[in-house]
Amino acid sequence: MKLIKIIENKIKDGFYYIIRLFLNNKKIDCISNTSDIKKVLILRYDVLGDMICTYPAIKYIKSELPDVKIDILASESNSFLIKDDKSINNIYHFNGKILSNIKYLLKIKKNNYDVIFATYYINLTKNGVLANILGNSNCIKANVYDKEKRYLFFNFQSKVAQSKANMFEKMYYLVADSLGNAKNIENIQLSIPRKIESKTIVQEFLKSKCIEKYIIVNISSGKENRKWSNEKLIQLINELQLGDSNLTFIITSMSKDKHDALIIVEKTSNSFYFGESTIFDVIELVDKAELVITPDTSIVHICSVVKTKVCVFTFKSIVDEGVWTPYRVPNRLMIAKTNENMKDIPVDRVLSSVQELLNE
Repeated sequence: MKLIKIIENKIKDGFYYIIRLFLNNKKIDCISNTSDIKKVLILRYDVLGDMICTYPAIKYIKSELPDVKIDILASESNSFLIKDDKSINNIYHFNGKILSNIKYLLKIKKNNYDVIFATYYINLTKNGVLANILGNSNCIKANVYDKEKRYLFFNFQSKVAQSKANMFEKMYYLVADSLGNAKNIENIQLSIPRKIESKTIVQEFLKSKCIEKYIIVNISSGKENRKWSNEKLIQLINELQLGDSNLTFIITSMSKDKHDALIIVEKTSNSFYFGESTIFDVIELVDKAELVITPDTSIVHICSVVKTKVCVFTFKSIVDEGVWTPYRVPNRLMIAKTNENMKDIPVDRVLSSVQELLNE
């Protein structure tokens, strides 16, 4: 068996060697001449929360290289966040399927990128292949450090970014480190796209309901197993109001959960349903909130950007990874006993955590 394993490893090493010669991605310590960077492509074809976490890094690129053209390989589910940003040159939609989109990808390759940032770093083999399809031999392909063998696909891997716990930091330091600026960063600058019309919508909503201070209760998440129960949310709101009758609650949800949101409003006092809204409306609403209660990581990232206190329903696996937890904002993590369902989280634990956050 040992001999067979040795032979398998030799064959694998030989395969990697041949591919390395073919791709010819020479390892670098950083980009030595940033003035040569004219076009950059960022791979971010996943969900909304990932785009929120990557947006500050996009703005950092533009601040360091004002004349650079930035293209984004995005998804249908996250591109709407950045579609009106004038600092972004082109947005290309990609569904994650390489073979069925090869002609489309080769067309994008004609843009002759100087740097490709593989920010979607979970499946690095796939994204390494994708980066090499989209970039020519002179293009620098960069990612968060994973292992030495990844230099097969990438010229640069950031060990600084790897050492950071939160996704905001990982993305920001991936860019800064590749440009040779990691040591110059004291605090990363968070930002998110915003719209004046959404600010007006929120102001008019609050004025119409005579609301000054409020807590947001977001009941929706992209994954059904992350939702808390209506009954527990109703109990939580009612118990919080027993302690302070002046508390106002704004219930937010995806369209699919509108019925649940209206039930919660009906069975609690001083609660209002925000109604159909865009992500930009939600950003403005979160910005002015005293606190947000949510199972959704996208909302958590928005809270991190606008510095709003947040109480998060989450799983231990997410907390252990640390990547998707709140960033530098007062928070409480309501961790479920298993990685299957949030519904076992007791009301009294959430109640005490919300009260603590309100008093901080």
